[in-house]
Parts: sequence; structure tokens; C-alpha cells
Amino acid sequence: MSKIRVAIVNDCFGVSGLFKGRSDQFEWTHWKPGLVGYDMMVLTGGSDINTKLYKEEAKHCSWFNDQRDAFELQAIKEAGNDILKAGICRGAQLLNVHNGGTLWQDVNNHSGQHMARDLRSGKWLVLSSAHHQMMRPVGNFEMIAVAERATLRRAEKDELSGLHPDPEVIWFPETKSLCFQAHPEFGPNECEEYFFNLLEEKYHGNHLKAA
Repeated sequence: MSKIRVAIVNDCFGVSGLFKGRSDQFEWTHWKPGLVGYDMMVLTGGSDINTKLYKEEAKHCSWFNDQRDAFELQAIKEAGNDILKAGICRGAQLLNVHNGGTLWQDVNNHSGQHMARDLRSGKWLVLSSAHHQMMRPVGNFEMIAVAERATLRRAEKDELSGLHPDPEVIWFPETKSLCFQAHPEFGPNECEEYFFNLLEEKYHGNHLKAA
């Protein structure tokens, strides 16, 4: 079986190490403009997404990196809708915005390990998070996993308090976008395995449909 070729956009927090550890299945490279010949794109964690990208004024954010936003949006555009794109943390949030969603600019209780539930199996898993923004998806998407952690969510003009389902994993089928809010590179093993199971499911499912 041929290896899955992965293009990593900005290799932050050692995400490439996840794929090096699975070199029997994957081979990876750094994404650069004009790159072709890859099967999957991965966007990683980091700074906040500029609120201007989802038409809000910044009220509760920490810091932006406009150059990185532009670079990664170019990568998403070049990949198109036929290549599987997986976003980790910030990468998930950027893919959500690319698909028409917005973000809670600030949420609490999403730092460190916590429980999340896969909605398809009902199984509870331990995931690792390090974010204070959170996805607010719209349109045609599948909510794959949720947590119940945040008790306060703030945007430019609205707030939501109390426990509500927090999006942890979202799938946008029309653009082949897998949004994984947690950090599989931070562990534990259960979080990493869950991430790769989803990657393989969406990658192979996409290829079966195309065949």
C-alpha cells in the first residue's frame, strides 16, 4: 500500500513528529505555495484567528498573526475541495471560518486535559486542549465530538453562560475539512489515536467515493 502524502502548513508544536512516528503509513513535507502531489493537508495550532475574517471587531482576543492567516488561507485555497484538510486547534478554527463559521472570541475551561464525547459511538475520550477561542459552525457540517467544559463564551456582541455542548470535532463534507479542536501532539495516546482514526476514516472514505 502506498503511503499517504501529507503537506503540513506551519509545523507548530511538533505536529510533524506525529507523522514521523507513523512513517509506515505517512510521508510528510512542509507546504509551500505551488506544492502539488500531496494527498492530505494539515494545519496546526498557534495564534488567534483575526476577527476581521469573520466580520467581528476584536473584543476578547489576545494576538493575531495576519501574515500567517493569509499564508494558511492561500494553502486552503490551493488545496481546493477535493483534498482532505485537517485542522488542529487554530487550524480547526481557521477551517471553520473558511467554511462560513465564526468563533467565540474567548471561552474558559479549555486548557489541559478534559473529557469529550464522540457523538457517533457515545464513547468518552480524554483530549488535550490549549485554546480560548472556539468554533461556531454554520451550514452543512457534522458535529462529531463535543465537550461540556466552558461556562462562559464571549463574542463581539453576545455572550453565553452555563454548560452547553462545546464543539470538539467538526466535519465539513463539501470542502473535506476535518476540524479537530484538541492537540493530539500533546497526548495522551487516546487523543492521538482518535485524531488518526478520524484522519484515516475521512481520507479513505473520500477515496472510496471518488473511485
